[in-house]
Amino acid sequence: MTLEELLKGQNLTDEQVTAIIDGMKENKIFTASEENLDIRYGKLKTDHDALAVKDAESQKLIEELQKATKGQDAVQAKITEYEATIARQQEELQQAEKAVKILGGKIQDVVYFNLPDSEIQRSLVVIEKMKPTPGRYPRKAGTPLKEPLS
Repeated sequence: MTLEELLKGQNLTDEQVTAIIDGMKENKIFTASEENLDIRYGKLKTDHDALAVKDAESQKLIEELQKATKGQDAVQAKITEYEATIARQQEELQQAEKAVKILGGKIQDVVYFNLPDSEIQRSLVVIEKMKPTPGRYPRKAGTPLKEPLS
């Protein structure tokens, strides 16, 4: 049963139902099926994992470069560039944390590691589901691009 059907079942006129639904849209209140919540939550966790990996890679590289290259101007410029990258990644990580919180989760731990036989770094983000995902998620197609969670 949709919200519109429920409101009409309460003997509201079509104008009243339309006004309520339009008011919800103006205030960014959306309804969603529970089936799609897991998909959206999974995507947010994946995005957060990717950002955490980038952050870990940058931090490690900066530390190594600073230890090995005291006094080398070209390398110091590279370090400055990586520091700027880290700042951007930390901001993205904070936004991802906000999104996880909005969807009812809490980041418990971030584990950084390299893939076997390679320099490729990955991270595992452990998220504890603290409360149910709000009913307005997932949103209709296109809405996340127009109105991101954070």
